[in-house]
Amino acid sequence: MQTLGNILLVGAGGFVGSAARYSVSLLVKGIGWEWKWPLVTFLVNLLGSLLIGILWAKAMQVPEPRILLT
Repeated sequence: MQTLGNILLVGAGGFVGSAARYSVSLLVKGIGWEWKWPLVTFLVNLLGSLLIGILWAKAMQVPEPRILLT
């Protein structure tokens, strides 16, 4: 059952990443900038990594961080 949960978490992460890339590409096109696709992907991945790092750092400040990892 743990494997199914992990698969669903990976799928949810993929969904969020794909939706973010698509949204940023629409935003960039709406502004009128002529960025190419790899740059948008890099920007979303960079911002996503930063967000994950911030959330992880906050989670480690909890007295029992193991609860967040189960």
